Amino acid sequence: MSMESHYDRYIYDSKRFKRLKFPKATLSFHKAPVKAVFITDDQKRLISGSWDKSVVVWSLEKGEIIHRFEMGDLVEMLHTDSVGQIIAVVIAGSKKIEILNLIQMKRRSVLAHPSSINCVQVSKDGSLVFSSDYSGPFKIWNSATGQLLYTQVNRTIGMTRAMTLNFTGNKFYTHDGNLIVWMKTQEPFQEKNLELRRASVQSQNFEAICALCIMRDEKHIICGTINGRILVGDFATGSIIQEFP
Repeated sequence: MSMESHYDRYIYDSKRFKRLKFPKATLSFHKAPVKAVFITDDQKRLISGSWDKSVVVWSLEKGEIIHRFEMGDLVEMLHTDSVGQIIAVVIAGSKKIEILNLIQMKRRSVLAHPSSINCVQVSKDGSLVFSSDYSGPFKIWNSATGQLLYTQVNRTIGMTRAMTLNFTGNKFYTHDGNLIVWMKTQEPFQEKNLELRRASVQSQNFEAICALCIMRDEKHIICGTINGRILVGDFATGSIIQEFP
């Protein structure tokens, strides 16, 4: 493994939506394409998943490997809790989500879908997993037991193409042709405790959304499209305020 500092990547200033350079450390370990990366909220850990059939947990402070999970097949996507202890992993073309527990250093549970999985998210506390597949509705699971807690009932157009959680964990956003905000009104996560609201962001490109990310203040949402564009939506006005490129 080598670690080298240089300036060759960009981030966007969230207030001005302008591109900025930032220093990047190069972590070299995987022997095949890296398909998924995630940085924890405290910025102390980075989790990477690769087609070399492994998931690696890195210390960003030391530039060292904390643990390597051998998955046995190509890793396509992953997501984790706020500190990187509970990791949800999807194998390429798989109908299952494998839950990894960094504390116990082992696989925790397996969540089965009827078709190939296209979205996965883990709650901030690691207790819940949100996922969807190409058959349509999203699901909510108990990450420890693998118990299915909820299957989407209020379908709008088609399959869930993208989803994201807010920073407090009481809302999550899905896109299935419409952008929907799901509000958790009380515990636990069940249908009677979920309030559905249609979000007011509109764009001619909105039907092409395949990735979502909500800003911390929840006033703006970042949308990635299948045609290579990034949209910044404003919930107050219901409009797209910036498009990249």
